Amino acid sequence: MTAATLAAFAALLAADTALFTLSSTLPTS
Repeated sequence: MTAATLAAFAALLAADTALFTLSSTLPTS
C-alpha cells in the first residue's frame, strides 16, 4: 500500500467518522 493510498484511505475514514458524529448529534428528521 503506497503512501498516497494510505492518505486517501485515512481521509475517507476521517470523513466517514465526521459524518457519523454529525448525524448522531443532529436530531433525525
